[in-house]
Amino acid sequence: MDPLLRSQYQRLLCEVEEPIRDIVNAIWGLEFVVDTGYSCCGHITATNTKLYIGGKNTGGYPHRATLEIAYSPEPQHLEQRDAFDQSLRAIVVGKEGNSLYFNNVRTYEDKCLPYSRIEQPNYQVIYDADINETQAITPQRIVHTEALLTQLWEAVAVVICQYNPQDKIGPIKGKSFRNVIKWAHWGRTFPKTVPNRFPQNPTSS
Repeated sequence: MDPLLRSQYQRLLCEVEEPIRDIVNAIWGLEFVVDTGYSCCGHITATNTKLYIGGKNTGGYPHRATLEIAYSPEPQHLEQRDAFDQSLRAIVVGKEGNSLYFNNVRTYEDKCLPYSRIEQPNYQVIYDADINETQAITPQRIVHTEALLTQLWEAVAVVICQYNPQDKIGPIKGKSFRNVIKWAHWGRTFPKTVPNRFPQNPTSS
């Protein structure tokens, strides 16, 4: 990713949830990545206190684990990009019938960077790992799901480190999946903190 853009992003690492903070930072260090969009480590609880046990769940939880990556379309990056992409798609943790993986992957080409009007051609991939919403949310299931989320992101970290060994990814086990950050996408974050992220007179996308 562009070094200047990355240095600007690193000032906003607090906008990324703790379990995947190192992961997103390491993704920014991949030469075949030009930008990132929305990210979420995944949650089965809405906050660290309310567990949504019984009754109607109106809080949007369980919430999927998500990565949005904008890849470079340049020919010299295609081989590594595609190998990295396939490695993420191949991740499966847990046992059959009770597993977690990126089960919903969507791709498209865009002329602008994610959530911006900055024109830069890119190939965007959204990786979603949906958490089972049919099971009752019990304390035991919460603990089990958080263990699966830990395993998922540990597997993602292994893949990233194969392509970017310079940026160290710390342990994910022990990080809280219950400290939910009300994430504001980069389009709302950057005008307040990094004005040069957007042109003065942006054209419509």
